[in-house]
Amino acid sequence: MAIVVGVDTYVSVEDADAYFLTRIGSEKWVASDEATKEAALVTATNIFNTMAWGGEQVDPLQLFAFPRKSAFIVVEGMPQPFLNAVCEEALHLIKNPEVLEDSGGVESLDVGSISLTKIRSPELVPSYIYEMISPYTRGGSYFSGVLPGSPFGGSLWWRAW
Repeated sequence: MAIVVGVDTYVSVEDADAYFLTRIGSEKWVASDEATKEAALVTATNIFNTMAWGGEQVDPLQLFAFPRKSAFIVVEGMPQPFLNAVCEEALHLIKNPEVLEDSGGVESLDVGSISLTKIRSPELVPSYIYEMISPYTRGGSYFSGVLPGSPFGGSLWWRAW
């Protein structure tokens, strides 16, 4: 099956390459071949398509989670922070391919006099990526009618007097 950018991914390899051109710590991305980059972008797109986003799809028949709309806002095109997060997730997958395997974790490990506890494997989606996409998630500020960066946050309490 051929990967068709714009059909299978939110971000093209060329756009991701441009994003990583000025990012510190992107050596693994730069060193990866085109097929690996494409696979990482498709996988990142698939992961993001399964998340709980705010608002609703612009077209109920669209295959991807984005673009989105709400009663207050319709996002024209793709939000740049979201596209950046897709790139970051693709790099995370290249650096940590084992995150896709749910083979369990280790609570503790003893080897001779060496003891390790609470050994954690990398998250599927790291917290810094969640921060990038949080305005667009369900309960986030972008689709709740509160503008991103608002001091009121994403959840407003309404009180009837």
